[in-house]
Amino acid sequence: MPGLGIISNPFAKINKRDPEHNTLLWYILGNRGQFEITNSLADLGRVCEEFCARGLDTVGIVGGDGTI
Repeated sequence: MPGLGIISNPFAKINKRDPEHNTLLWYILGNRGQFEITNSLADLGRVCEEFCARGLDTVGIVGGDGTI
């Protein structure tokens, strides 16, 4: 089933400014998708592979610098 994946960089300014930001995103997403926090580029690659394997068709990113 298609769904939503959210990837969050824990070092993004919004996550540093508001420690509960990731918790809020995770709560809002609920069981409609998958939420992952990445700490490295290796984590990012692994998460992208997981999202593809699950058939997630939309990805949101909290990257920290405003670009994707």
